[in-house]
Amino acid sequence: MEVCRLEYEQWIEADIGQVWEFFSDHRNLQQLTPKQLDFRIVYPKVFNGSVYPGMIIEYRIKPFGLWRMNWVTEITQVKEGELFVDEMRAGPYKFWHHQHLFFQHSEGVQMVDILHYILPMGAIGKVLLNSYVQRKIDRIFAYRKEAIKKFFDRKS
Repeated sequence: MEVCRLEYEQWIEADIGQVWEFFSDHRNLQQLTPKQLDFRIVYPKVFNGSVYPGMIIEYRIKPFGLWRMNWVTEITQVKEGELFVDEMRAGPYKFWHHQHLFFQHSEGVQMVDILHYILPMGAIGKVLLNSYVQRKIDRIFAYRKEAIKKFFDRKS
């Protein structure tokens, strides 16, 4: 079993309050996810507030094209305006830990995503799936980067 690690960074021309408000609202996940993944929030459908430790979010997604699957995450850590962590409780990976870090600078907010995951099927999964999964995640974060840029460009 090997833990895979990916890191993504983005600069956002906005203040930390705007950035935190956007990212701590789980309903914004849908606009940050490529359309072909057919992302849908199952639970909670209505929630007017920020993420909090212990929050469970369930969604349905088509990660590999043809079939839809449930993915359940728990928000395990929150430090308002600085970070939150989501961990997969049920879904396609053996392990998934996603840190969302936010750093205010004079020119905007530096956002860093750090992913740790373990693929299913042990060593076979690592050999057969790793490059495919990494490319897929890279494409998701490239899409996300453009969606974030468009969203915050409209705000300024």
